[in-house]
Amino acid sequence: HCTEGHLIVDELVKEGKGVLVGPTMGDKSKFELKNKSFETPKAMNEAGLTMCIVTDAPVLPLEYLSLCAGLAVNAGLDEQEAWKAITINPAKITGLSDRVGSLEVGKRADIITVDVEQPHLAPFGLMPVQRLVYHAMGQDVDCVIVDGAIAMEGRKLIQQAWRSRDIALQGSGLSLVTVYAHSVFED
Repeated sequence: HCTEGHLIVDELVKEGKGVLVGPTMGDKSKFELKNKSFETPKAMNEAGLTMCIVTDAPVLPLEYLSLCAGLAVNAGLDEQEAWKAITINPAKITGLSDRVGSLEVGKRADIITVDVEQPHLAPFGLMPVQRLVYHAMGQDVDCVIVDGAIAMEGRKLIQQAWRSRDIALQGSGLSLVTVYAHSVFED
């Protein structure tokens, strides 16, 4: 963890490795957390380090990852760098960027689209990352694509996508959770 990496940024640059910043959200319960700050991702990025933001789940649930990225933006990190810090940068650091981490033909991805023309998201063009992180809700999701298959479109579930996964699971002795965990950690 590079939670207080801003204090040793020069040494980190000399090492030339990617850095994982977090968990930044939460109390400063340990001595080594007393200087943690959402400004750390900006300092790592400005130093030219490949930086990703982490929650250290289950310490801080993974559901808070986009919120942590938004708080880093509020503390001065560029919005595009915040997106990279939770997508392509972790893939680069773990050596998986040829398969995941960005939307490109041939890569694996789970994607949602959000209907941004909702009153609680207006005006969306003003600070779109913050609007998504702080204000978007589950009912704003319009389309869900799981590993390339459309699972929901126009807020309607596509039964075929789920049926094909269910058929694949029948007789395997595996649960959907097991399959998901395997697909995340395979290779």
